[in-house]
Order: sequence, then C-alpha cells, then structure tokens
Amino acid sequence: MWRLLLTLLLSALPWLVTPSPARAFSLSPAIIEERGDPGSTIFGEVELKNTDAFPQTLYPSIRKFLPKGEEGQQTFLPESDVSGIPSWIYLATSKVTLEPLSSARIAFEIRVPTLATPGGHYAAIFWSNSQPMRTGVGVTTASRIGSLIFFTVNGALEEKARMTDFSVQNSTGLEGLPVTFRVRFENTGTTHIKPQGVIRITNIFGRSVAQLPVNPDELRLLPGQSRTLKSDWLKKDAPFFAVGPFVASLTVTEPVTELVFSSSVRFWLFPWKSISVFVLVLMSLIAGLVSLNRARRRV
Repeated sequence: MWRLLLTLLLSALPWLVTPSPARAFSLSPAIIEERGDPGSTIFGEVELKNTDAFPQTLYPSIRKFLPKGEEGQQTFLPESDVSGIPSWIYLATSKVTLEPLSSARIAFEIRVPTLATPGGHYAAIFWSNSQPMRTGVGVTTASRIGSLIFFTVNGALEEKARMTDFSVQNSTGLEGLPVTFRVRFENTGTTHIKPQGVIRITNIFGRSVAQLPVNPDELRLLPGQSRTLKSDWLKKDAPFFAVGPFVASLTVTEPVTELVFSSSVRFWLFPWKSISVFVLVLMSLIAGLVSLNRARRRV
C-alpha cells in the first residue's frame, strides 16, 4: 500500500513543481520624448509584439516616475497617483489580445492642459500579461514592460545645470590602462537635459593620443537630479606604450539648451609591472652580451 502511494506521489511530482511557461512579449519604442504647448494634443503610438506561441492579452497602466540615485534608476509612483501627466495620457484601448507571433500598434494621446506647468513631466506606459491588482502600495503584476515618456511643456523653462566634478577614478597610483573618467552633472533647471561631449587626451608633448565620447547613449538628467557619467580609456584606444604625464580636456554641450561645460585634469600613468619586466629583460640581454664578449676575448 505504501509503495503504491509513494509511486503515485513521485509520478505526480513533476506536475506539482513544473512552473507555468513564461509569456514573452516586447514593446517599442522604449523611450518616448515629446514636447508641446499648453492646450495642445500630442499623438503617438507604441507597438506590442507577441513573441510567444500562445495568444496573450495585455493590459496597460500609467505611472509617474522620479529619478533615484546617480546611476539612472527610477522610482515609480503608485498608479493611484494620477496627478499631472498620467491624467493627460489617453490610450486607444484598455486591453489588447495578440495572436501568436503577431503585433499591434496602439495609439495614444497626450492632452496638455491649458494651465500645465512649463517644464519636464515624466511617466511610463506599462503593459502586463495579467490584469493589475490594486493594493495599498501600488500595482502587482506577473510581468510587465514599459515605455518611458519624457515630456516637456513649452513655456518659461529654466534650463540650468552645472558640472560639479571631472576627475580620474583612483587617480593616485595609476599603474596603467584602463583609466576611468568621471563627469558629474547637477540639473538645477525645470526640464531634462542630455549632456554630450568628448574627452581629448594629450601626452607630454601636447600630441592627441585618444578621444573618448561622453554620454554616447544619450542618457538623460532629470530636474533636481545629479548624475555621474563615466568614460573609459581602454588599451585598444591607447598608444603601444602609454606612460608619463597626460592631460584630459573635457568639452560637453547640451544640444537643446546650448549649455557648454569644459574642464581639464592632469594624471600620470606608470605601469611599473610592465616597466619592471622590460628592465629585467633588458638587463638580462645586456648581461648576456657582456658574457658573450668576455668569452670571445678569452678565445
């Protein structure tokens, strides 16, 4: 009897522990950047793709977000907070059903109130493959994907920012490449910015040996946010033997606000391990030549 029960339990175990298959879907674009006047309506659309072999029904939700930290993270506010831009966004549907390996374009509108505050307003349109379950702290879903909306209301904008640091990470005792440069910005204005530029590295003779892009991915800096951007000088971008003093000159601009930032920093590279190996090899070679020369004289 016990053996029969054990056999039945073992045969049923895979059905008990096997997870349900994940549903795969994608969304584009990942970032929506628009601007408009108070009282205007902005039209747009997103595309949902069902990459699974099963039909899926997707449900939207709209949530504001705030910047968090200096690495580009976001804090999403509860869906119940509909003040501001969430109440401006209107979707063409409350749900969409996608057949296997199919896609659909979903239209949306941003209806800007006539009394909207000039500046940046930020939200995300999420899509989930399960209906949102409202709780006291927000929205719980099985899985979701979203498009971030960076929206600027035109008007009396304060486009202000400052660069608070340009430095070499671990600048003391740099033994060699790679070298990481840190550029820290603080956005003190009312709309987001995308600072971009270049770091030009010159050697002791003033010759340019490398140019590094700053923020090539066009990362955004939201109002009130500080953010540190990093650029790496890699071995593949350097001369064969990088040693000695160098100067890194930074030039950064913001395309929309036309803000310009510049700075420079001096640093040393002294790859003592490689130099030590080179010296040992050279000394061994010299010692070998001296020994060979003495042996020839004795002959």
